[in-house]
Amino acid sequence: MGQQQFNEAIDELFEATQNKLPQYYGRLTRANDRARLMVEDILAKHAGPDSVVPRNKSAAVTRELQQVESQVYRDIRSELQRMFEEAAFAQSSGLALAVSGALDVAALLAVAGIAQAYAESASYLLAALIGKPTEEFTSSLSKAPFNRKDSDGLQLNDRLRDIARTTTRQVASTLRKSIRNGEVTSRMNRKVARDFNSLAWRLKTIVETETLYLHRNAIGMFAELTDITRGVKIVDYPHGKPGEHERHKCHIYAHQNEHGLGEGVYPPGTRKIRHPHPRCRSTLHLELVRRLK
Repeated sequence: MGQQQFNEAIDELFEATQNKLPQYYGRLTRANDRARLMVEDILAKHAGPDSVVPRNKSAAVTRELQQVESQVYRDIRSELQRMFEEAAFAQSSGLALAVSGALDVAALLAVAGIAQAYAESASYLLAALIGKPTEEFTSSLSKAPFNRKDSDGLQLNDRLRDIARTTTRQVASTLRKSIRNGEVTSRMNRKVARDFNSLAWRLKTIVETETLYLHRNAIGMFAELTDITRGVKIVDYPHGKPGEHERHKCHIYAHQNEHGLGEGVYPPGTRKIRHPHPRCRSTLHLELVRRLK
């Protein structure tokens, strides 16, 4: 059984997932930008021939901005859902290839109880090991970021609504002042763009946090659903200023032996190692049962 080969394949999957982050972030930024264009349309609608919005139109502009709040939420949530579905499919495919390519298929067949004919298909083997269709496994993965509740009691939808609300309030405040000062729409549009950009770091945090959580959750779910693992090992990657990483929960978890399974090794169903902290770049390795090593 190639435990080392399997975990090397997991590392490659982790690297591929990380490499997708800039693309995902760009897509989410463009989705958010559609709401900004709505603001430009609202200003153009109420502006006079001199490109100035009359002061008596300020209340109407503020009311119409409420639609923008809903649009911000819908656009970024829809794009995130598409991204999670793509990422979940990539994780399922990567795990299937790792299973079929790195593990002893003959031994796995005995564990999974499937016919030799199915061994040629990685997805069949993965489905047999986890006891459910790969499509169901993938669907569960894609929904998990929305279902997880963080230590502060908030779910991802709560954070997305807060981003939409905060963005709209900031834009509304900017526009009220600009209309009162008699600024032209081109100047107001530049300020609105800055308001949207000022919250871009929150979108980047969500992309990093949730995509890498999805990767770790795929490995954790696989380990939990099969009977070929005795534990899951969290592997942390030091980064940041000296002494900073040591305070991260991933570092703490990776250097403890809480269950007597070895340093950083936890029972397959352990949840906390799947999401140690926001923007965590740790990954998970599998500790296989003795008969399969």
